[in-house]
Amino acid sequence: TLFFWMRIQEINAQPKLFHRDLLAYLSQPPKDFNFDVYVLFKALRHGWRVESFPVKFPPRQYGVSNWASTWRSKIRTMRRSMFYMWRLSWAED
Repeated sequence: TLFFWMRIQEINAQPKLFHRDLLAYLSQPPKDFNFDVYVLFKALRHGWRVESFPVKFPPRQYGVSNWASTWRSKIRTMRRSMFYMWRLSWAED
């Protein structure tokens, strides 16, 4: 990505699996959608190999997602994520 000067694929709040040894590098994880960005960034920065594999998601059976029900909420979420990525890229390990 633009902020990290490294290739990070598919940062989109989808389920991620990681080895428990990576937890030693996660000192201040965020408590929102940026958790995926944080874990992927830390893994790559510390030399871990990241593998992606396809996952099929069936149609939602119950409820409706409303995290981005308005353009205002979408923009607010995107701005918050971009600001977080910028801060993370400049943070010391």
